[in-house]
Amino acid sequence: MMTDCLLELRDLQLGYGSVEVASDISIEVNKGSVICILGGNGSGKSTILKAISGVLTPWSGSVIYNGRIINKIPAYKRFHDGIVYIPQDRKLFGKKTVVENLELGCLTQSLSNREIRQRMDKMLEYFPVLSDKKRSKALTLSGGEQQTLALARALMANPVLMLLDEPSAGLAPVWIDRLFEVIQQVITEFNLTAIVVEQNIHVGLGISERGYVIQNGVVALEKPSAELRDNESVIRSYLGG
Repeated sequence: MMTDCLLELRDLQLGYGSVEVASDISIEVNKGSVICILGGNGSGKSTILKAISGVLTPWSGSVIYNGRIINKIPAYKRFHDGIVYIPQDRKLFGKKTVVENLELGCLTQSLSNREIRQRMDKMLEYFPVLSDKKRSKALTLSGGEQQTLALARALMANPVLMLLDEPSAGLAPVWIDRLFEVIQQVITEFNLTAIVVEQNIHVGLGISERGYVIQNGVVALEKPSAELRDNESVIRSYLGG
């Protein structure tokens, strides 16, 4: 394995119950890189993120993180090792405030109150839209604000590898480009490695270096993002659009 490889998925077979969702999934993610997984609804792309985060155990194959197989390591331990997953539905605590949601982002990390406050102050400074609404309940925020809060809460955990599942889903068009600008800044400034699952070809390939197109549970196409951006019609043929 390459020394700069942070994550390798090797011949993964994934499913729920007796239903196979994805097979022969092999992907490498180098440290500091961003990859995008594209695919239509039900193609298996979100299932891949669940296997990486520990929410789902692979039927076969290997998830290799920092040189070791982590198939049997539970999700909470992967979280402590720097794998942070932002699901499509964000999993915010709607009745809790912005500040309380941020606190929960590092609740299990045995930090002092001072350290938690320092991280929170950094997030509120970095995301002014959250600072303006820090006492508001999460359920009162707009979709874009909620996605920003989910991103900030993930950063509270000091991640190494960030998994973003459909960050543009359900957002107004005015928010999508703005959010992806923020995501790109965050990845650079916090020195993260990231996997972005998307249906939105434009934004997904716009922030990534390499793209994987999933069709019917297999990797149908893999190329540098710049090459894929020049062939959107080809990608759309795989996505059924």
